[in-house]
Amino acid sequence: MNNKSLAGIPLLLLGNKNDLEGHLPEKELITRMDLGSLKDRTVACFSISAKSQNRLDVALKWLTDLKPKK
Repeated sequence: MNNKSLAGIPLLLLGNKNDLEGHLPEKELITRMDLGSLKDRTVACFSISAKSQNRLDVALKWLTDLKPKK
């Protein structure tokens, strides 16, 4: 994820199955994936449930709010 060719390309990480006991919260996903080290990219991480559609709207809004580079 730190490849220089990916600089400037947004990254969206979705942690699925937040409807199940024992799922990882967003802060833990960010820590385990070392997302804080990505300084040259816009990064978002959401804990979701595809099954119940919990927080899918938030993730999709983040995607649609991205401004394309000119």
